[in-house]
Amino acid sequence: MLVQGSDSNWDSQTRTEFLVDHRNFTGYQQVVRESHFDVLSGNLTKTIDYSFGQDEISQTVQEFDAQEAGVLPIF
Repeated sequence: MLVQGSDSNWDSQTRTEFLVDHRNFTGYQQVVRESHFDVLSGNLTKTIDYSFGQDEISQTVQEFDAQEAGVLPIF
């Protein structure tokens, strides 16, 4: 997320890390997990997990907030 600060500059509020499978049967690198972090607190805010076969089989999004975590499976 980008937020415009009071000084009119854009500040990044999140950091995204990618877990990549470099040695899969396709010969291409594929992302298997995205992790999103709040830069200010360092807390994990969202993960996206990917399952692959001959094509993408499923994608699961899990969002975290102060109250609870939610899971959204996508097929």
